[in-house]
This record gives sequence, structure tokens and C-alpha cells, in this order.
Amino acid sequence: MIVTDEITLQQPEHIYRETKTGDEIPGVTTILARKGWIDKTWVEKHQVARDRGTAAHLAIHFFEKGTLDPFSIDPIVEPYIRSYEVWKEATGYQVLYHEKLLFHPVYRYAGSLDS
Repeated sequence: MIVTDEITLQQPEHIYRETKTGDEIPGVTTILARKGWIDKTWVEKHQVARDRGTAAHLAIHFFEKGTLDPFSIDPIVEPYIRSYEVWKEATGYQVLYHEKLLFHPVYRYAGSLDS
């Protein structure tokens, strides 16, 4: 897998595109779902939970970048951020990458790495 700046991620649709051509590139989850290896039915049926998870993930992203405005946190998301902080402190977890875009130019798929 090659880490590259040649790919962009369009939010909130979560669509990867090749920067040069604008071509849509399938993501890892899309490929796995097409193959029947994961079932995304529950994600589609539970939009509120999905939106909450997306908001928590984004808040953690800004927390890790050091740019999270505490006044911007929705009260519904705040417990998730606090839990993350406690877990991180308890485990000693060190973030290597957050939302690092990866693109394989030969097999033409993309993904976002959190590590």
C-alpha cells in the first residue's frame, strides 16, 4: 500500500477521489460490502447512531490535532470524548496517524487509516 497525496476524501459522503482525474476510487469498506464480507444494513437503518459516531470521530480528530474547541462539542458527543481521554490515559495509547489517506495505484482502492 502506498501513502500518497494523490487521493482526496469527500465528506460527508465518504467518497474517495483521485486528485488528478477526479475519478471515484472505491474504499475498503465498499469493496468488502460488495463482496458480501460485511453487512452495512444496520448502518443504514440507524442513521442517528451513525451521525453520533461520525461526530465523535471528528471531535477526537480535532482533539488529537490540538484544535478541538470545547465549546463546539455537542452534549451528546461529550461523553465519548471524555471516555476516549480516560482510555487513552489508562492505556498509554499514542496516535501515529489519524485519518491518513491511503491509495493503492495498481489495485485502485483507498482507505483512511487510524492508528
